[in-house]
Amino acid sequence: MKGKGIRKLSENKRLVRTSCGLLAAVVLFGGGLYLYDSQNTVMELPVVTDGEVIVEEEVPLAAAPKVTKQTKTKKSTKTVKIKKPSKKSYTKKLPTKKKTSTVTKKSADKTVKTQTQTTTSTVEKYTKKQKKKKVTTTTKTVTTTTTTTVNATATKAAKKTTAAPAKAVVKKNLDVNSSLPKADAKLRNAFIKLGFTIKVDSTVSYTGRFDAASRSITMVEEKNDAIYHELGHFLMFMYVANKANDGGSEGQAAYAAEKNLYTGVQKAYVTSGASEYLAESYRDYCMNPTALKNSRPQTYALIEKALKAVTDSKVATYKRVYGW
Repeated sequence: MKGKGIRKLSENKRLVRTSCGLLAAVVLFGGGLYLYDSQNTVMELPVVTDGEVIVEEEVPLAAAPKVTKQTKTKKSTKTVKIKKPSKKSYTKKLPTKKKTSTVTKKSADKTVKTQTQTTTSTVEKYTKKQKKKKVTTTTKTVTTTTTTTVNATATKAAKKTTAAPAKAVVKKNLDVNSSLPKADAKLRNAFIKLGFTIKVDSTVSYTGRFDAASRSITMVEEKNDAIYHELGHFLMFMYVANKANDGGSEGQAAYAAEKNLYTGVQKAYVTSGASEYLAESYRDYCMNPTALKNSRPQTYALIEKALKAVTDSKVATYKRVYGW
């Protein structure tokens, strides 16, 4: 029994050495693919959870605010006695006084915000050898009224949603090919050959999740173009197998060079890091490749290169390395 245990341990050591040799070969010949960290151990598989990332259309809750401005100027002059005669004739301007007040009134269909700014300036005029001065006061009042009208359609929809009963729970697997008709065929085939699945789970709190460890994409709803964003994470995983899921040095370079050129929805989230930027860029590639090529050519070129790198030999390598 003891001898069998020693033989088993020896076999495991040989397997580890063989795996390490395989990984080193992958880096040398795999065209950018690397699967190990600085300690020569397999990198942890990436898991990327996305919140409200892909929004096709944002329904406005209110119409554009209506702003009106009214200005009134009042000027008054009076003569004020002084104790001693003025030694010379001159004009004295007193410090300007400003006062601002705001009143907001809300109703079911609109919000009215009224801001009143009052500016008071005073000028004193002295005349030589006279025991009096002329005081001129100018009061300027600017009233700005901002009226925001609530979108009636959105209000009704919100009330309807609030009153509606809870939706039925949906949990099911989707067919990969029919769910991703705009995706590159080679990428879909790699997804299937590596045993990845697409699930719908209406109980999750996120829009979508790419999980390389469980080999799955999970969506909160079935008909949502955000699925191409999640497939973008899979593409970057196939291109460079690192936990950051950022396309390696090339992905970081494209992100740094063109992230500010992104003009789509949820810009703050999409441009928060290379992983989300490249995943959303692949979605853009599927939806409108010409627009992506014209607006962000470096990113477009990287996605094209990553798709060409999805080969049968790379799929076979992933199967061996990860034991799939």
